[in-house]
Amino acid sequence: MPPQSIKHDDYTGLKRTFSESDMSEFEGEAKSKDYRDYRVKKSSLIGMINWSHVIGTYLPHIFTLGIAVLFAFVVHQVITDTITSQPASSVTFLDNMRLVMETTRTLFIDLVQWILSHFHFFFTDSEHGFLAQADYSKPLFSAKVKITFLLLCVILWIVRHDDPVYLMSFATFQAPESWKVTHAQLVDIMRKQGCFSPDSIDFMARLLERSGTGQATAWPPAIVQCLHDDKTPADRSIEASRNEASTIICDIVDKALKKARVHPKEIDVLVINCSLFSPTPSLCALVISKFGVGMNEECCGNTERERERRNIEENTERERERTPTPSLCALVISKFGMRSDIQSFNLSGMGCGASLISVDLAKNLLQRKSGLFGGGKALVVSTEIITPNLYHGNERNFLLQNTLFRCGGAAIILSNKWTDGMRAMYKLLHIVRVQGTDEVSYNAVYETQDADGERGVSLSKDIVKVAGKCMEKNMTMMGPYVLPLTEQAKVVMALMARFFAKKAKSFLSSSNREELSKKLPVVRPYVPDFKRGIDHFCIHAGGRAVIDGIEKNMKLEPFHTEPSRMTLLNYGNTSSSSIWYELEYIQEQQKSNPLKKGDRIMQVAFGSGFKCTSAVW
Repeated sequence: MPPQSIKHDDYTGLKRTFSESDMSEFEGEAKSKDYRDYRVKKSSLIGMINWSHVIGTYLPHIFTLGIAVLFAFVVHQVITDTITSQPASSVTFLDNMRLVMETTRTLFIDLVQWILSHFHFFFTDSEHGFLAQADYSKPLFSAKVKITFLLLCVILWIVRHDDPVYLMSFATFQAPESWKVTHAQLVDIMRKQGCFSPDSIDFMARLLERSGTGQATAWPPAIVQCLHDDKTPADRSIEASRNEASTIICDIVDKALKKARVHPKEIDVLVINCSLFSPTPSLCALVISKFGVGMNEECCGNTERERERRNIEENTERERERTPTPSLCALVISKFGMRSDIQSFNLSGMGCGASLISVDLAKNLLQRKSGLFGGGKALVVSTEIITPNLYHGNERNFLLQNTLFRCGGAAIILSNKWTDGMRAMYKLLHIVRVQGTDEVSYNAVYETQDADGERGVSLSKDIVKVAGKCMEKNMTMMGPYVLPLTEQAKVVMALMARFFAKKAKSFLSSSNREELSKKLPVVRPYVPDFKRGIDHFCIHAGGRAVIDGIEKNMKLEPFHTEPSRMTLLNYGNTSSSSIWYELEYIQEQQKSNPLKKGDRIMQVAFGSGFKCTSAVW
């Protein structure tokens, strides 16, 4: 069953179902807006443009053209100084060519002498012959040559300080039909595990009905196989998990490299994020080996593992199943045969927000290779492996992971070479990451064991509240980069009004004028309209409650959250890769808000810890 899309004429009819934890208020009679109804003045649009990014895209090409122009001016000066100074009838064409070559040689010798004459440790007397005194009364180069050279120096300085990162291509995993299951089949899979109580089965069935996921989402074949044969149990072994990882990762890496027309040997940096399955050798090693991407392998496994281990001695075998050897990095390196000097990193334990964190890491590593003729390419792989992480207990706060998460993955090719700017799909403008620091945020998504010792991921009831608080801080940091000045001015005015209202109320209270202080108006904080700075939104498809809450709090239109809802419907929650399925939907299927050149796209992802990371392309 192919992914579903919404027709332009009836996109407002997208079916919306709501959970008990829904944060939004659905106004059924409210008229939905079309993207054409939301217009911004051209003057505001011009003010929102980051001209340094726009000009920086073309400066390297202007620099190359400038070198050619400089060379042409020098040639023109030589020809003018030689051929025009000779009588036309006294010399032949060969004589003219000989004079041009001799004049060019003399010009560059004079230039070298002029440069070396400024260094006192060189001999400048005539007996040494090399730096004899010369007549510099006449300028070596014409004014236009000097001006062109000065402009090239300025452009070179700008190019070296502007270090953009481009998205060359990305690819998502499209599961075969044999992997896809309906809600009824998924419930049957849970029933055949023989570990769930009838109440747990009914609870998961109700969750599926309200989940917003469709009837053709992917589960790993090692789990699905129990549907076809009652005598074949679900396989949660290391090999089955590695087979799932290999199938997904090799498929998306191969497609991404082909779309970007990049050879595996060109990859300088490899970052793979997979939160709950981090084998050794790493998945990066798999990609490098298979595709020949890069001896100095730098594999950082289990970075920022934010979970507390309980009863370590009793669960050593369980941990080995979850973190086998070799790791996912080693898997990729071995499969694709990448370069031996590649920098590879395997990130785990970061949850659904790990993809943008990986992009940020790749960006920082690429910028160390920056320069006019430097730069490099990075491959980022985001996935989550379902096979070893099926929860086999009956506690309800653990059961959600069995009904919401699905197989998926995405591979992204990044580059900071200026020669790739013209053929890139997107340019990274900003990326902001916010980390929650309180205990509630830490426990919102928590891998642990239930009372019976079954390992799983516990999702707190406060997760929507925690996500909203973390996103508010993230948008506060992102706003000045993407919002027009008019929206920023409204935010400042609201803050000032709240400050003075608070001071006035405090003054009246201290002056025994309580009744008057109660009459002061309540100044609510102003929520800036991000639709004035962002054209498309890729909100992590973590569930309907998350999407509904963000739609309400940011006052988004239905067509803004359509990519997130359709990704949840067609693919389920594919963890960190979901934002790339949404971007793919915007590119290829969305008609209600079609993608146009120059549009800004914001990706927002949430991860355990609790983290909120956003990026604007």
